Amino acid sequence: MNAATLTLPLLLALPFPTISKLQVDGDVQAIRFADLDGDGDLDAALTLVRASGSGLARELRVFLRGAEGFGAEAAAGFAAGDDVLFADVADLDGDGRAEVLRVDVAGVSSFRLAAAGFAAPERLLEVPSFFRAAASARLDFVPVARDLDGDGRPDLLLPGREGHLIFRARPDGGWDEPHPLAWRSRRGVSHGQNVHFRMTSRLAAPTLTDWEGDGVPDLLLAFDDQVARVALRPGAPLLPPAPLLDLSALLGAGRVQKVGLAMNSGRFLDVDGDRRCDAVLTDRVARPSLLAGIATRTLLLLSTDLAQDGGPRPRQVIRNDGVTSPPRLSDLDRDGALDLIVTTVRTDLFSKLKESLLDLVQVTFFIYRFDREEERFEEEPVFSSTLSLPVERLLDVGAYGWVTFEADYDGDGRPDFASYGASAGTISVRRGTRKGSWFSSAEIAFEEEPFCQVEAILTGPFFGQDLDGDGRAEIISLGRDQALILKVGEVGQ
Repeated sequence: MNAATLTLPLLLALPFPTISKLQVDGDVQAIRFADLDGDGDLDAALTLVRASGSGLARELRVFLRGAEGFGAEAAAGFAAGDDVLFADVADLDGDGRAEVLRVDVAGVSSFRLAAAGFAAPERLLEVPSFFRAAASARLDFVPVARDLDGDGRPDLLLPGREGHLIFRARPDGGWDEPHPLAWRSRRGVSHGQNVHFRMTSRLAAPTLTDWEGDGVPDLLLAFDDQVARVALRPGAPLLPPAPLLDLSALLGAGRVQKVGLAMNSGRFLDVDGDRRCDAVLTDRVARPSLLAGIATRTLLLLSTDLAQDGGPRPRQVIRNDGVTSPPRLSDLDRDGALDLIVTTVRTDLFSKLKESLLDLVQVTFFIYRFDREEERFEEEPVFSSTLSLPVERLLDVGAYGWVTFEADYDGDGRPDFASYGASAGTISVRRGTRKGSWFSSAEIAFEEEPFCQVEAILTGPFFGQDLDGDGRAEIISLGRDQALILKVGEVGQ
């Protein structure tokens, strides 16, 4: 990621953007922003891997943000030994200062920032024999601390390969006894805080959603093409997961890959804005001819479709040629319903031949607007764009690592479209705009020409987030030995 230079169109419309670099002596892996020192500014906690002797060392470092931006040197950090699995950042006690949570094979520790770096860690929980997997080469952030039951206090959800543990926060600042989440398990052993499971099929990442629209969250778990529900009620005991949905008939038997682990292959959330849980799932379908490649179906099921007698049935199926990433949903037109973003990589013979010759993959992004009157996505995409990405970059982080649709970079209240062109080495931002009149539904559209272009060779993915609360998102990119933070600037008149 080299120093960025700006092209002429940007200089005509916007002031010179500010660029911050968080430099480290290793490869940056992940980043989280939170107020760690209680001054009201979002600080940065990042993880890195660096060479150490004959092996690799993993570390977490904190960069504080002040009135002049981020400091040049890390204010605190710690080394992550082989027993450390992942980390999180959360304000557990509600004092306005987030703590760094370190999860190792035996439990959870909390690191609080002090004047001279991190204070001595506080051991929050012991969970011996729960985590079966060894630490990976990466140190990632995993959302461990979340308010699961809606009582305003962060609880802890520890994800394991063979099960999950919930620790609910008590009013006195302590934690209830662990509640294991296992479904279709052959064996569960529990004594004190020593819990482990064996499953007949692998457990997917849980999803927190409001299934019934009653304002109380529920936890959904997926095993292959089965979904179970854990009802979360403040002060009420947690019951074992109850079977909720059987998606085996819905997804069909002829797919190329098993689409189960439904939380990873689809999304369970409120799509139409009625406060009840809906579902958007993807399913790959093999073509009989080698020339035709693979097609992907995107299935929409609103809450009424999920609750039908005889099993859930989709109200809409959108078909795209090629292989897709899991769908993304965001309210791009600000009408209270979520719109659908689909990526496709064509797999027909001619596309694969072109890919092998150019060493580039053509990735196409489609946006389908949700029509609240028709209660479905529009049949034709309202926007599409194709990027050429090197194969290794697509495999590393997926297609969504090189575009953003949800972030507002110019502060006009509408999301903009930012994309990275690998061949040209530029980040381009196209301003979100309106079509139609004020008396009709505003479609999702972006200006044809970018209002901002920055020359930068990105070695890692980027995303958009408003770090200073001014309504204009920064572009944050991770790669090699630094995190790059770019502030585009105010809208030109």
